[in-house]
Amino acid sequence: MAKRILNAIVLIALFAAPLSELAFPEGGVLTGERRLAAPFPERPRPRQREVKKYFLGVDAFFADRFPLRERLLGLSSALYGAMDASPNSDYCFRGKEDWLFTGNNYGGFVDKFQGILPLDRQGLLRLTDFYLERRDAARKRGADFLVIISPEKISVYSELAPQYIIPGKVRHIAPLLETLSDAGVRVVDPTDRMIALKKPGEAFYYRTDTHWNLLGGYVCFELFRETYGLPPLPSFTMESLPPMRGDLVNVAGYTSFPLHDGDNFEPRWDPPLDVSEDGNDFENPLAPSDKSVWIFADSSNYSIRPYFIAMFREVRIFEHADFERMMSSDLPGPDLIIWMTVERGFG
Repeated sequence: MAKRILNAIVLIALFAAPLSELAFPEGGVLTGERRLAAPFPERPRPRQREVKKYFLGVDAFFADRFPLRERLLGLSSALYGAMDASPNSDYCFRGKEDWLFTGNNYGGFVDKFQGILPLDRQGLLRLTDFYLERRDAARKRGADFLVIISPEKISVYSELAPQYIIPGKVRHIAPLLETLSDAGVRVVDPTDRMIALKKPGEAFYYRTDTHWNLLGGYVCFELFRETYGLPPLPSFTMESLPPMRGDLVNVAGYTSFPLHDGDNFEPRWDPPLDVSEDGNDFENPLAPSDKSVWIFADSSNYSIRPYFIAMFREVRIFEHADFERMMSSDLPGPDLIIWMTVERGFG
């Protein structure tokens, strides 16, 4: 008897729910969230998994059409902003002067930054072996090997983080940097230089994005250039551009967020560079250095790649996952192999 009643309830729900579409429109764009509203799900077959998925779809359909949804979300954003917080603080948190920082869900870096999650001996050995293997693989190809770190925004602008986030006494990756130096692996870490050179009105990072900007990339490249003994870059001027809405605005859950000048720059070469491009392969026949470079990198490379392209005759950029494949390829080996990664991925 109970089973029949349960079946009847399920059937009524399945057939009655579509009637709600008479009162709620099917389509529509949620402009504040920059996405389409969830459609009403297709009627499922009488199978447990499909029925469960069906009702999850019904829930999403009604949630996107809740009365005053946009206003309530806007009110939520305003309240969090008044408290210098963010709706999704585990992914992004709000600092001073409208700076947004990546949260602890990105590699646990906030805990690492505060010294709560130090690098243990096992992790140190694993990471050391990782970079030694890549250095040795580069040497087999007849190439120099060098590591470049893109520091986390909070490592350079810790004074702009909320007061409750306190830097640890020892930097999380300090033991690894020391171990790699002792092992002969060259690492370019621009953190101290960026801290020393930063000044108001010229940020090295986008305020609302996870990445450094092209001014920050230039500071890092100059340290690399000095470390590797390269000639100066071709002549250029650094021009300021309007601020952009970065990825952390959406990650944080804001529907709107204030933007400020002074965090977006672009080099303008004088004269313009004569560079040919094929995907992520670049050739610059008039480059100051006749060397060829392979760069294995994450997305942080976009803010430093213009300077590599301006400096070297040939630059090829790959994802990290391409390393082993390229080391065993038949392509002519480069003069230099660079492994580039963000700080939270380094340690």
